[in-house]
Amino acid sequence: MIARRVLQLHDDDGDGIRDVVISIGQPYRDPEGQGEWICPYEIEGLGEWDGRYQVAGEDSVQALQLVHGVVWGVLTGSERSHLLRLWGEPDLGFPSPFQRIRVLHEASSDSAYIALAGVFDQAQEAVEQIEVGDRHGELAAVLDFARSGELLGIELFRAGRRLPEGLRTRPVVQGP
Repeated sequence: MIARRVLQLHDDDGDGIRDVVISIGQPYRDPEGQGEWICPYEIEGLGEWDGRYQVAGEDSVQALQLVHGVVWGVLTGSERSHLLRLWGEPDLGFPSPFQRIRVLHEASSDSAYIALAGVFDQAQEAVEQIEVGDRHGELAAVLDFARSGELLGIELFRAGRRLPEGLRTRPVVQGP
């Protein structure tokens, strides 16, 4: 592994329970692929997400960037995301893979809409929607796609539990 980050998992009282370790390996050319690059990574201490994985990219830099985005998604999508800390802070140091996102959390309906800026700012209408269920078969999210196939936004249900702590209860803009 070429990089390692150690996060702390806390309980609801703020006491540390255990470390969550994210290890990222060196990208390498896929010997069985058609020029793709593979970047391995490992998660330890997060329970259901523990394991060794890999992400493929067109070159080594893209593969490495994609790992950061996947790790961001795993950490912020974990049921324990609000209990994770890096150096005592809730910012875990893995940037969002989106240049900028807008989140509107509707606490009264326990839902949130996550709009992906850049694509969404062009006021495109969703022409296709895909429903995503959770592991219990309940509706977890609806993905909105533009005619071009680009992801416009995500409607997230049970957002009070699934939405990262810092994005709940008020509109938030993240990014540069």
